[in-house]
Amino acid sequence: MHFSKKLILAAVACLAPVVGHAAPVTMNPTLKVDGLTFGNFGCVIEPKNDPATSPSKCSSINVDTKTPPGTTGIHFSDGFFASGTSYKDVTLTYQVLSNSPISSIGLGFDGTFFGEGISSVTEKVMSGSTTVGFAQVVCGSLPGAGTNCGDHKEVSIPLDGSYYSLYVEKDIYLNGLSGSAVTSNIDQTFTDAPEPGSTALLGSGLLAVAGLLRRRSILGMLKK
Repeated sequence: MHFSKKLILAAVACLAPVVGHAAPVTMNPTLKVDGLTFGNFGCVIEPKNDPATSPSKCSSINVDTKTPPGTTGIHFSDGFFASGTSYKDVTLTYQVLSNSPISSIGLGFDGTFFGEGISSVTEKVMSGSTTVGFAQVVCGSLPGAGTNCGDHKEVSIPLDGSYYSLYVEKDIYLNGLSGSAVTSNIDQTFTDAPEPGSTALLGSGLLAVAGLLRRRSILGMLKK
């Protein structure tokens, strides 16, 4: 069965995150979406000038907001790549401010390896100088690495509390070993903690339903 190139691109577009106009992280943009504000972007790349790896400069890494159904956050994109015995290590940092307390962060990652290679993202979430969340996603040929690659993997990072301000450090590492490693899209999503009023309202509703069911049960017994 043959598909036209236009049809394939249209199908991929339907599955891709909904993002707006991307800006290089070196422009340190201020991005806002659904009560979240992102800023203070930073970037460090090592090594900088190896032709077997990319990117060679931070200005080619783009960032923008994303708002697919049920997930809101930001989206980093570029051709992160390493081949042969070369490696690429990119550290991205930023701050997020929220109108509602954040209780967990989602890490999305589409790492792929070919032959002998490894692609990974290590995430550290901090409140002030205290680490409040940590996760690592690894895709590769080394023992213990995940082999379900190519798909957009999502990992939830529960925080040890709820926070209105967080600092995120994202380390993207690729090593070609004797093959190659690639990733192109890395997403970050955020989950608000339930508001006390909402939790209390939900609890009151459940109690009311339980009381009604109990009353009906008692009335049914009396009628027998």
